[in-house]
Amino acid sequence: MYGTTTDPVEIDNDEVGKLLQFEARIARGEKIEPGDWMPPEYRRQLIRMISQHAHSEIVGQLPEGAWITRAPSLRRKMILLAKVQDEAGHGQYLYHAAETLGATREELQEALLTGRAKYSNIFNYPTLSWADVGVIGYLVDFAAILNQTMLAHCSYGPYARAMVRICMEENFHKKQGQDIVITLARGTRHQKAMLQDAINRWWWPTLMMFGPPDNDSPNSAILIRWGIKTRSNDELRQDFLNKIVPELHDLGLTLPDPELRYDEEVGNWCYGAIRWDEFWQVIQGKGPCNKERMEARIRAHEDGRWVREAVEAYTQKKWPRFQVFVQEKSGAPHEDAGSVHAPDAEMALLNARDVFARRPACVSMWVVPVESIYSKTAQELGNSTSQRILDKDHSGYSSESASRESANSDHHSESDQQITGISTYEVFCKVKEAGTQTHVGEVEASSPEQAMERAVEKYSQVRKPLVWWVCPAHVVTQSKPDEVESMYAPARDKTFRMSTDFHTVSAMRQIRDGKPTTKDDR
Repeated sequence: MYGTTTDPVEIDNDEVGKLLQFEARIARGEKIEPGDWMPPEYRRQLIRMISQHAHSEIVGQLPEGAWITRAPSLRRKMILLAKVQDEAGHGQYLYHAAETLGATREELQEALLTGRAKYSNIFNYPTLSWADVGVIGYLVDFAAILNQTMLAHCSYGPYARAMVRICMEENFHKKQGQDIVITLARGTRHQKAMLQDAINRWWWPTLMMFGPPDNDSPNSAILIRWGIKTRSNDELRQDFLNKIVPELHDLGLTLPDPELRYDEEVGNWCYGAIRWDEFWQVIQGKGPCNKERMEARIRAHEDGRWVREAVEAYTQKKWPRFQVFVQEKSGAPHEDAGSVHAPDAEMALLNARDVFARRPACVSMWVVPVESIYSKTAQELGNSTSQRILDKDHSGYSSESASRESANSDHHSESDQQITGISTYEVFCKVKEAGTQTHVGEVEASSPEQAMERAVEKYSQVRKPLVWWVCPAHVVTQSKPDEVESMYAPARDKTFRMSTDFHTVSAMRQIRDGKPTTKDDR
């Protein structure tokens, strides 16, 4: 679905041993983190795959965004606004995951705007009716969930963690779409016809979304070998068919595939030939809406140029990146949620609220400049050199980054010692492979290196962390307790953002059982 084209794998002879260790870690189910050694091709494929996924989320706002002003009710308009906002947030999650691999936001954007980077084929088709909004949510987002659930088990930690959050929100997208489809399917003759037309137009592009067939996807083998993918294109496509076809039939809908049939012997829905020539035409920029989509993105980028230039002129630098830690309820630890770009910490908090607190589960946030975080993996505990989590090039940490690290380390250490001799450092640990960095406490130290040593001494007795982060407490900017209501309470009233607000499971059960369903004006 994302990143189907890659270059041949190459590895230097002197790195064969590292490659064997790398693949052994993946075989054991370990997550690869930003500071770990990885083959250049692994990094390159991930950047391409994650960035194309991010571009798809951003461009994916356009087909449905066109219907915000034409939604049939205020509730539907709020739901669609929330969904489009989510897509923008998903793009942010993914761009930041790509940045942990050394890519810059500017490079990623330029690749999209100049046509060097691709995005999902599905977003190059027009939305001709309100039924299209429902079908996109029900079919397209369901297909995305299957792919993204797989990617939540990806071997690269930041990508996998982004997928966990995205999958939760995509479930809301799928259910609101299914809710629209159910409403139209039990509506007037005109509404049913409009829905059937949308199904006919979106069915084949949705099946194409999973990517070319396995026998025409030579890169799947290396993606699966390195744990980036855990299922093939055809496996995901078949899973989608087996789940969605019975539901659509229950709704009285037909599918535009005369060869579609159920094979009882293997338990699969068998389908006809997919028009792959159309798929490749769309990928090459010759789809119905490719030109329109790219013009919209270029126009948006140019319209925002003055803002970027004004901020850079004011700050005299590119926006720094801040790591975001979220506390979901009182008494719970703060956990790493991702990162945001902002000119300063105060704006970083507001940006973090918009990106990571669109739903009720948040009572407190911390933001920390990425450059102030020092990291060590369990494998590096015997190495005395602390590492910044992102200051690295493709082959490891550059000498320039090391110089900056040393200078900044000395600066913090000398400044702190002038005041108290020692400083407080916050400590974060990742204990499980599929887990995230969680705040576990504090240590007193005179340098980041000493803070790391004391953190290991103090907190490794009760847990066996896989990754350690420490940062000076004075660089942590926290949301204020008296601002909890103004910062996070508004999300509590927006229950329509939650998948539990859509009773599609019970509605489908009633339809299958032939029982009357309750209509509403939602």
